[in-house]
Amino acid sequence: MSSLRRLSNASRSLSAQSLKDKLGKLSTTPIVPKVATALQANIDFVPARIPRKRRLQTLVVALFSIAIPVAVALFLYLCSYPPLWPLLVVYLIWVNYIDDGPENGTRSSDWFRSLKLWTYFVDYYPASFLKARGREADLPPDRPYLFGYHPHGIIGMGALATFATDATGFSKAFPGIKPHLLTLATNFQIPLYRDMLLAMGICSVSKRSCSNILRAGPGSAITIVVGGATESLSAHPGTADLTLRRRLGFIKMAIRHGADLVPVFSFGENDIYEQMPNEPGTTIYSLQQKFKSVFGFTLPLFHGRGLLNYNLGLMPYRRQIVAVIGRPIRVTQADNPTLDEVTAVQKLYIEELERIWNTYKDVFAKSRTRELRMPPKLDKAAKRMLSGKTPFFACTADQRFSFCMYIPSVHKFETESHLPLLVAVHGTRRNVGGLISHLKAFSEEQGIAVLCPLFPAGIIDPTDVHNYKNVLYRDIRFDEVLFAMLDQAAGIWRVNTSKFFLHGFSGGGQFAHRFLYLHPQRLLGVSIGAPGSITRPQRDVNWPQGVADIERVFGQSIDWDAVKAVSVQVLVGEKDTATDMLSGEGGTRVDRARRLHSDLTGLGCITLA
Repeated sequence: MSSLRRLSNASRSLSAQSLKDKLGKLSTTPIVPKVATALQANIDFVPARIPRKRRLQTLVVALFSIAIPVAVALFLYLCSYPPLWPLLVVYLIWVNYIDDGPENGTRSSDWFRSLKLWTYFVDYYPASFLKARGREADLPPDRPYLFGYHPHGIIGMGALATFATDATGFSKAFPGIKPHLLTLATNFQIPLYRDMLLAMGICSVSKRSCSNILRAGPGSAITIVVGGATESLSAHPGTADLTLRRRLGFIKMAIRHGADLVPVFSFGENDIYEQMPNEPGTTIYSLQQKFKSVFGFTLPLFHGRGLLNYNLGLMPYRRQIVAVIGRPIRVTQADNPTLDEVTAVQKLYIEELERIWNTYKDVFAKSRTRELRMPPKLDKAAKRMLSGKTPFFACTADQRFSFCMYIPSVHKFETESHLPLLVAVHGTRRNVGGLISHLKAFSEEQGIAVLCPLFPAGIIDPTDVHNYKNVLYRDIRFDEVLFAMLDQAAGIWRVNTSKFFLHGFSGGGQFAHRFLYLHPQRLLGVSIGAPGSITRPQRDVNWPQGVADIERVFGQSIDWDAVKAVSVQVLVGEKDTATDMLSGEGGTRVDRARRLHSDLTGLGCITLA
C-alpha cells in the first residue's frame, strides 16, 4: 500500500509539474495565427553576421528605393518650420518657373555622380557594362549620341547604374561623352528628389529636352529606355520581351539631330524583381491595361527582397546586371526624315540588338526561359481600335492631355503598309467626340486614319480657354505635345506620323496655321477653317500677330521654302460675320480668312480656294 501511495503521489507531482510547464509556455509564447506562422517559415531572414560592405550596399539600395517618400516627408518636415517658409517659397518659384535643368541637362554634377555611395549601389547587384568588341564599337566624342536601353525592367536599375552614375567607369571607357538618362517629366515635380535626379544628369524625356541636349555640342548623349511602361509589364525573370517594333520616335530624333544610335541590351535587368503572372487574359493584365489607358503609365505588381530578409519586400534582388553597349549606327542627318528612312535605320538597330543577344546570351542569360522576342504586339490599345470605336488615350508624355483616334475598317493590324494620317484639332468648345464622329465617313472613304488631340482648358489658369491656339502657353509647347501623341499613336497602329494632314476649325484653325509656320516639313497639307485670330507672315510684327520674334519665342526660324511647298486650304462661311470670341483687330472671321489667304498666296504658297 505504501508503494502504491508513493506511486500515486509521484504521478500527481508529475502531472502538476507538466501542467505548470505548459501554463508557463502558454504565458510566454504569443498566440500566432497559422497563416502568419506559415509566412514566417517561408521568409529567409538575413543572418546576424554579414560583412559591413554588404550591409552598406543594401542600405544604399534601400534608401534609393524609397527616395521619393523620403524626399516628400523631408520637404513636409521642413514646411513645419515657419522660419524656413521664405526659403521654401523661393525654392518652389525656382522649381516651377525658373529652373530649366530638366530640359537641358545643365545641372549634372560630376562630383555627385562619382560619390562613393554609387559604388555601393553598383556593387550590390553587381551592375556593370560591357563594350562591344572591335574598333567599330568606339564612340568618338566628336558627335552626339542616342543610346537606346533594353529591356525596361521594372525600374531600370541597370540604366541608372551605367548612365546616371560613374561607378561603372563609363567616363573612362568613353572619354568626352556626357550621358543623360531620360525619365518622365512628372519625376521633376517632386521637391528635393528632382534635385538628386538633376545632379545625376537625369533629364526629362520630352522632345524639347532631347533636342536641347543633342544640340549642346559634340559628345552630348541621351539614353532613352525605349520600351516604357508597356514593356515593364513583360519584365519577368528569364525573359527578354521587347516593345520595339512600333517605337519610331527615338529613331526620328536621332536622324533629325544627326546623332549616332547606340543599342544597349542589359542582361539581368528583368531578373532583379519577381512579377505576378499577368499574361493577356488574366485579371491582373486587364486591370493594368485599364490603369495605363487612364493615367498613361502602369503599375507592375512585383516584389523583391527586404532590408532584413531575402525574399519579401520592394528592394531588388542581388542578381548580376550586365549592360552590353553595342556598335553605333551612323545616321544621315535629315530635318524631316521619311518613313522609309526611319524604318531602314530601325532595321539596322534591331539587327544590332539581335547580334548582342546571340553573342552574349549563353554567357549572361544561362537561366533564360525563352529567347529574345520583339513581337508586333496586338495589345489592348490596338484591340480597342479594332472595335470600330474612337477610344481616348492619355498622352504618356504628359497625362494632362489625351487624344482619340479612328482607324478605317479596310486597314488590318497585320498590314505592313502605314496609313496616311489626318490630325483634326478642336475649336474653343473642345467637342472632340463630335469632331471625330463627323470625320468617320471621310476616314472610311479615303482610307485615312484620324487623330483628334484634346487640349483641355484651364490647365494653369482655370478661366483660360485659349491656351493652345498660339502654340505656346506659359511653359507648354502644344506642338511638342502633339508630336508626343503622334509617337504614341505610331506605337498603337501603323500610321504615318512622319508627314500628315492637319485640319483645324475656329480655335483649331488658329493652331493649324501657326503650326504651319513652325513645322512645314511635317505637313502634307493643312486646312485652316474660320480662325478667330491670325498670325500674318509679317517680319516686323511680333508673335502671335506676326513672326518677327519667332526665333526668340520658339528657338527656331521659319523655313519659307518648306512653307511654300505645303498645300493650304483657307475656308470660312460667307455669313460668319459675328465678332464674338474674336481677339485683336482685323474685322470678322471672313475678313481675317481672306487676309490670311492673300498673305499665303503672296508668299507663293499652294493655296486652295
